[in-house]
Amino acid sequence: MGKKYEILIDEKLPEQSLYIGHTTFQSPEIDGSVFIWAENLKIGEIYKVVITESSDYDLYGKILDPVSQITINNNENVSSFHY
Repeated sequence: MGKKYEILIDEKLPEQSLYIGHTTFQSPEIDGSVFIWAENLKIGEIYKVVITESSDYDLYGKILDPVSQITINNNENVSSFHY
């Protein structure tokens, strides 16, 4: 707990403030996910998240700072994310 990761937001659960994303070391539909209770996150964007708890396969976290969205420059390599 307490580790910080950059999380790519994959989806938002309908009618809830729960988002699902993954780290660079998690492959969607194969590995676990990161669940984040938050408001107004954008699908497909990367946010800094601190992990607050875990289960056998999944991580749970919260946004470090609502304005900590990461801006991706054209020359940055983001290919480490698995789609």
